[in-house]
Amino acid sequence: MNKDELNKLREVFHSIEDVKLSAFAANSFVSACFMHAKGEKKAAIKLLTTLFNVLGRNKRKGLFSKVLSFLPGHEAVLAEVIPSNVELSAIEIHH
Repeated sequence: MNKDELNKLREVFHSIEDVKLSAFAANSFVSACFMHAKGEKKAAIKLLTTLFNVLGRNKRKGLFSKVLSFLPGHEAVLAEVIPSNVELSAIEIHH
């Protein structure tokens, strides 16, 4: 994913008006990136798919498809794009 696409992804999360939903969505996204990096790929993809459905998958099919394609090997990059709780941000993602 290029810088513009990563910024679009960030904007999807920033545009969520409900503060609780915004935090939940961001934490879910970062958790899914962490799970994927740790080998829990099926669970991570399921969580991301559900999250994308909640965030309006039909309006953003191209962007969300790119995220899923870019995920393998880039979990840390994606996790850093979305601000999450300090506890989740502190987790280092390694392969």
